[in-house]
Amino acid sequence: MIRPGAVSYTARLHAAGRMTPEILTSLDAHVFLMASSQLGDKQMIKKGQQVWIKPEWQDAGDDQFTWVAAEDEDGGRVLITAHIGMAINPSYRIETEKLNSTDTPGC
Repeated sequence: MIRPGAVSYTARLHAAGRMTPEILTSLDAHVFLMASSQLGDKQMIKKGQQVWIKPEWQDAGDDQFTWVAAEDEDGGRVLITAHIGMAINPSYRIETEKLNSTDTPGC
């Protein structure tokens, strides 16, 4: 059994676009499939990246703020900051599944 969040060498090769059939062994195939299901197609949120809170998770007025990741995503959560022009802007740690991190809000 692999530990949660573990990614095999094979999965890293696949993510880098260097996976070939010769590399995929029967043992790595199992680990690769488990890791792929954990990774999906979702990109990790990085520090400085603009994000949007999904409408079903917004408080009133959240859509009026510019939300930026204050640190890299860690364990499915990320610290976000609302840039609203205060000396100390409000920050929240939120699950990434509650955010959109594409180039356009609402996607």
